[in-house]
Amino acid sequence: MKKLNVMFQSKPNFSDNAKSLYDFMKKKYKDKMNFYWVIDNLKDFNRLKHKINCVLNDSEELYNLFPEIDIIFTTHGQLKERKLENQIYVNLWHGVGPKKIGYLLPNEKMAKNDDVWYEELREKTDYIIVPNNFWQLIFSAIFKTNYNRVLPIGYPKLNTIVNSDGIKNLSKILGFPVDVYKKVIFYTPTFKNGCNRKDANVNTNNIFDLNPYDEKKLINFLKENNYLLCVKRHFSEENIFPEPLCENIFSIK
Repeated sequence: MKKLNVMFQSKPNFSDNAKSLYDFMKKKYKDKMNFYWVIDNLKDFNRLKHKINCVLNDSEELYNLFPEIDIIFTTHGQLKERKLENQIYVNLWHGVGPKKIGYLLPNEKMAKNDDVWYEELREKTDYIIVPNNFWQLIFSAIFKTNYNRVLPIGYPKLNTIVNSDGIKNLSKILGFPVDVYKKVIFYTPTFKNGCNRKDANVNTNNIFDLNPYDEKKLINFLKENNYLLCVKRHFSEENIFPEPLCENIFSIK
């Protein structure tokens, strides 16, 4: 029996919902499927090529391989322009939250060419995976996708979080034991500019995008309560906000 050829692409490379799903599928179906990753840049490609079966985006290798692919999983609508009629395209997306995106936004607030991008993704998408029935309805509206094509079967990266040793992993990332703190607080904001949407109004003067804001109050609050604040920004906005100097605040990149 022919093995299924499955392709993944994420942003950043080898991360997010796609990586969590890949890890699960690789373990469960390793003898029944061939797995491929599309990598966006040469630096990451050279870093990852010894670890995973990957091809460089827009390369001749990808051009030759792509017609053989059966299923495509992406986190940001990648590869939709390449999708063929006989292929299954699954939009994993990369998060759930209160931010209005896609067709939930009024037309006047959508960025230029957004409508074209979402329409192409809608046409190419066969299925969307969401955490539960609540998000099934919302994602159906975001992408104007048939309700029955939005599958409430669980979000891959949420399963990874639930089944991980968070304290151990965070301590490894930060380089010190986090269990010395009474509480760990995460601030992990979405990409507030969206696709250059017109209503973002991002304030880059402080870490929380707040006005008014008093950093001394924040630092005193964290120190007095022995709390650790971990700030993990969207990768597109990592370098546009200031970095507070305080042992109770740590920026993860």
